[in-house]
Amino acid sequence: RMAMIWRFCLGFSNGIIGTAKTAVTELAHGNEKLERRAMGLVIGMRGWGFLISPALGGWLAEPLKQYPSAVWIHNSPQWFQSMLARYPFLLPNLVGAIICFFIVLVVTCFIEETLPATKRRTLMYIPYDLKQYIVTSTSKICSMLMRLLTCGNFKNQQSQQQVDETTSLLLIKQDDDGQSEQSELSTNSGNTEPPLWSRRDTRRHLWAYWIFSFVVVAVDEAFPLFCISREGGLGLSEATIGKILSGAGLLFALGQYAVFATITHHFGLYPSITIGSVLGVPPVALVPLSLILNQTSDSNVGSGGGVTWSTFVFLSVLMSILKIFSCLFFTSIAIAANKTVPPSQRATMNGLNMVGGSIAKGLGPTFAGVLVALSLTSTPQCGSLIIFTVIALLGLVVVAEAQTLPPSESNKQEEDK
Repeated sequence: RMAMIWRFCLGFSNGIIGTAKTAVTELAHGNEKLERRAMGLVIGMRGWGFLISPALGGWLAEPLKQYPSAVWIHNSPQWFQSMLARYPFLLPNLVGAIICFFIVLVVTCFIEETLPATKRRTLMYIPYDLKQYIVTSTSKICSMLMRLLTCGNFKNQQSQQQVDETTSLLLIKQDDDGQSEQSELSTNSGNTEPPLWSRRDTRRHLWAYWIFSFVVVAVDEAFPLFCISREGGLGLSEATIGKILSGAGLLFALGQYAVFATITHHFGLYPSITIGSVLGVPPVALVPLSLILNQTSDSNVGSGGGVTWSTFVFLSVLMSILKIFSCLFFTSIAIAANKTVPPSQRATMNGLNMVGGSIAKGLGPTFAGVLVALSLTSTPQCGSLIIFTVIALLGLVVVAEAQTLPPSESNKQEEDK
């Protein structure tokens, strides 16, 4: 239970991806080539993290059980051995915390602050801003409910007047000198920028990102379930599935940045989004071919691995292609979405993007689990074909959506160059 609570807190407080996407565009200062390279590295490094971190965590976890005769354990103090016995997962968490602390120092010392000095606020305003956000959001929700529950112009005008009076009280705050000043909110009459969600281009980019996130997570969930299933699947062990995914992860880490840089350089931003959507999910329909390949007379991978070398190579290459081109899609659409909003709304847009993506990634495993269970239990002979055909069709929905993405003015100028 405590692990779940702390895992929730870790995810709740982790806004580094959205912040990094915003900072990449702003630190590039209009240099399109630099922006693409940096965004490719930011998103591509997640692949290296997924490849290295599980191995590092597994190597450090439960050291007394994994290395009972290790010299460094026997020579360590008794209190340290007792602590490792009581907390067997202390070392991976401790190393992770040290890495995070080191990153804080690097960001503080070497990363340029892109927010103008006139808009910066001290940390002492965090509780106040949080309270303002909660109260303002509550008043907006109440306003929407009152409009839905009341009828007649008089009641609507009365409820709107109450909300306006509440909002007007929220707009007054105290500055550092104790003087009253007007809060710079997006609803201020002096702000001519339209609300974020009213931007059609931004909405289309966000929807494409969210739908693709849902489908990609469905692929990540359905593939191991297919591999481990003995009815209609490959019937592999967890260790063998891990070898396949490790091979795919290694190919992804080696080829992701090169593919991204080559395609975006030769084809441009929006064609890269289309290419990423075409090759990032629909080829998953080829996964059932592994059932045929696994019936050949090739030798198995490892002792009792249950998978032939031809199947191992096929699945590793196929999954790496899916990962490489889905990463191409995510990187390209992140750059394109940043260009659909002004700098003042870029951070908000990335935050909304990550929230919607998180919801989509939460729904993806449920969808994949239900799809695999229904397909393999009802029609085991062709269950795998149903599973990956359905997911591939969902991928084609994103392909169609990518074709209709309207480039912003800055993106149009870039594509013309």
